[in-house]
Amino acid sequence: MNSKDYTPPAIKRLNSKFLALDLQWFNHLTYNVMKLKSLFLFVLALGLSTLSSCIKDRWISDETAADVVAKSLEQNAGGLAREVDLQTTYIALSVAAIPCGDSATVNRTFSYNANNQSASADYVWNIKKICEGSEVYLTWRVDFNGTYDFPRVKGTWQGQRNWTAVQLGSEFTAWKLNGTCSRSGTHESKVRRRQTFDSTVETVFTDVLVDKTTRRLIGGTATSLVTINSESGNTYTYNVVTTISESGVATVVINGTSTFTFNLY
Repeated sequence: MNSKDYTPPAIKRLNSKFLALDLQWFNHLTYNVMKLKSLFLFVLALGLSTLSSCIKDRWISDETAADVVAKSLEQNAGGLAREVDLQTTYIALSVAAIPCGDSATVNRTFSYNANNQSASADYVWNIKKICEGSEVYLTWRVDFNGTYDFPRVKGTWQGQRNWTAVQLGSEFTAWKLNGTCSRSGTHESKVRRRQTFDSTVETVFTDVLVDKTTRRLIGGTATSLVTINSESGNTYTYNVVTTISESGVATVVINGTSTFTFNLY
């Protein structure tokens, strides 16, 4: 036997162990690489999905929330300005016609179509007259629903508003209203990718003044929480404070930073 070709059995066994360890290490390394690759692909897909969602929603902004609030208030959209114009007629009638403690139900509709704008709404008012000594006031619930189609956005909406009206006597030039409103809707933007979105608006109204002669809003504030659910499944919330001026202009402040103004009439 050639001594150069001879490998002692102990060395052979040792080499065999090292080979097994090498294969085990290699298999372990390969497994970890595959795990890292799968994790990387998962994170990449998740990141691309999030990025795509964010890109789709880039058009949702403070201005979108301001649009939602505007349509809940504007006269031509069937919002609060139109509602009080219709219902204040019955405030005056109710003071005289409804006995203390009694209630009345009134149904009214509204439609508007002009200047590339259209809207329609149905209102049901449940009015109750309350008398406490010399003080007389009205409470009522308004159930409403409607549609609107304007140059920037269109949609449907529904909700309920609860009011208390004071300053009913002839010595006052304006009715004062306090109350709450819950309104929801589905909208389609006509700009910025033409996306659809759902919204809810929860509002507390404070000292809203309605002129008894013109039946127009001339003062008051509204504090709202606006929630927007985008087409891509994301949710956005906005804290909104709206101030109504004597001239019928609403100033909307979104999250304490962005300010928008629009005419109610």
